[in-house]
Amino acid sequence: MIPATIPYVGAVALAKAVGVSTAGLSAIEISNAITQKIQENPEILNTPQAQGIAFAMGIKLPGVFAPDAEEIDKTRKEIQEGLKPGETSPPIDQGPIKTGETILPKIETTETLPAAEGVGPIKEQFPSEADKVNVPIITYSKDSPKDLKDLVERSVGQKKGEKAVEKIFDDSIFDDVLETSELNKIRQLEDSYVGGLADLGDAAVPLIIENTMLSQHEDFMEDYKDALAKAAEETLGSEFKAYRLMEKDDALKMLIDGEFPNIKAVQENEEGEDVYQDLMVDMFGEKTPMSREFFSFTLSPKEALQFRFLSAGGRRDKKDEDFVLIEMKASPSDIIMRGHESEKDLILRVDGETAGSSYVTPNLFNVYDMNFGDSNQVELSENKEFKNFVEQSKQRTEKDIGDNNPPSSIEDTETPSNLAKENLNKKLLKETDVEDKKAIEYLIGVDNFYEKNIKQRNEENPELKNLPKLVEADKHFAAAANSFEGFEESQLIYMSPQEYLDLTTKFRPEKQSKLSKINSDYLTDLLKEGKELANYPYLYVKKDVLGTGYEVSGQEGIHRVIALKNMGYKEIPVVIQGKGRDKDTGLENKIFTATPRSYLYNESFTQEHIGFIPNAIKSDKKTIRIIPVDIREVRSKEALFPEGSFNRVKKADGGIVDLLRL
Repeated sequence: MIPATIPYVGAVALAKAVGVSTAGLSAIEISNAITQKIQENPEILNTPQAQGIAFAMGIKLPGVFAPDAEEIDKTRKEIQEGLKPGETSPPIDQGPIKTGETILPKIETTETLPAAEGVGPIKEQFPSEADKVNVPIITYSKDSPKDLKDLVERSVGQKKGEKAVEKIFDDSIFDDVLETSELNKIRQLEDSYVGGLADLGDAAVPLIIENTMLSQHEDFMEDYKDALAKAAEETLGSEFKAYRLMEKDDALKMLIDGEFPNIKAVQENEEGEDVYQDLMVDMFGEKTPMSREFFSFTLSPKEALQFRFLSAGGRRDKKDEDFVLIEMKASPSDIIMRGHESEKDLILRVDGETAGSSYVTPNLFNVYDMNFGDSNQVELSENKEFKNFVEQSKQRTEKDIGDNNPPSSIEDTETPSNLAKENLNKKLLKETDVEDKKAIEYLIGVDNFYEKNIKQRNEENPELKNLPKLVEADKHFAAAANSFEGFEESQLIYMSPQEYLDLTTKFRPEKQSKLSKINSDYLTDLLKEGKELANYPYLYVKKDVLGTGYEVSGQEGIHRVIALKNMGYKEIPVVIQGKGRDKDTGLENKIFTATPRSYLYNESFTQEHIGFIPNAIKSDKKTIRIIPVDIREVRSKEALFPEGSFNRVKKADGGIVDLLRL
């Protein structure tokens, strides 16, 4: 079998030598075509050219022991010319990555590993068989806590992990999800990311799949990620442990300070030399480095530790104390893409919402120092810097909100915190601008008003104090928010804070103003205190032009959502409400979001339109797919459209509740 990881140029050269057409094929598809051709016509290997190309690429051909030495040397030089450091020939031309008019050059990833001299940056991959040593035997330092000693036991385990990766890397998970052409593009992107023997791989690929603002991003890439998440959830559950070996300095800066390593790019300096520098992108007129917010993880801590012996990048020349083992509590939705198929690595999202937060990071990550001894034993111990960060975060949290499970105002609290009001008063004392002072004074007045209003709402509506809570953020929406209206013509959908912000970009400036930030910081302080918000975030909608989904026509709650995002909530409740009139029918858009409790369900003129089930919520820059079970009644949280069989079932944040599975 011809290896699937040969560089594209090498694959094309060998295919040409044996008479295989390469038009429109990826490296893997070319490899398969070559294998089939050789099996059907073994005599084609008798030419010096075919043998020379194969040996130059390190491919062992059956029945061939030694081709002509001159032919090998000639062919090797031709291939090396086509694979100079910093230049690859990807299976497809994705074109320049753009944000507006910004053009990004070809990106190479080195993380912080030094490149071997004359080779270029080392693309991160799992150790090859030649690099692997015996599987590490994990031991623990004497002062290790019990939860560290359970490290291997709490991983997914070999059997479950193998079943999971087999499922995730099986393309059948995309049946009825991706068109053939879309799947081919995904395969080519995966090939481009992985690279080959001399192809260093293209680290831009996860950006293309993840960043909806890039011109190469296509809607089906969201379906690709959803299919991966579904496969992971079916085999691994709603959360699972993932492991990564990383250089200590980079890991601690990322997890503690929220400073992510920058993506490096091959760029020409003033002397005309190729050098590796931070990739700088023109973002709205300002040169900005591209941070790396996606990383390869494995499901086994032992396999992650084997990266210590990777020959590439000079790791064997470094000391054990230069590295740490990261343990991450991941969820299926964290998966951005599949990595190397033969090594089963998953590329997971690690961004500013999960790293660098004193509220979120300690709950998702553990960091361990390591020391390799004799007989391949490795001793693990808690990393002291990260341990101190966790302890300080816990103290800060307890000071701000009382404990790690913030009390809600729907619960009785004898000594409520006044953090939000105190911080507003501090800002007022420091402020010198007259108009800004007035704005802060207004916020203080709003705080006083809602404090009394929320208390009154709870006294008047005790039945709304303890409604069902499907995600952690629901605790901030109790009697006040749920008595604001009857919600007869409103629906509830859970989404991430970032999804809400992406759907509402046209309703806010690109850069948050000073007063806007004061407002969102004030609301963040309220959430830290565990207090209720006076209302839900709203999206006002109408039918889209195709008549199959909702189009966002307005919003109410951007500052609330920014605050919820600041707190690290992964899912938040959002009220969906029809506003205005449909331009084609003249009907009020609230008909399309009406619930069975609405009078509109009994009107004769609504019968052709009532019970509309959208397939998506759209704006000019974002689309969120919807399945019926996602659409809920605001107060009861019950599914409004429970019948049927659906591809995706959401899980409550933090694993609190499994939603209805049909």
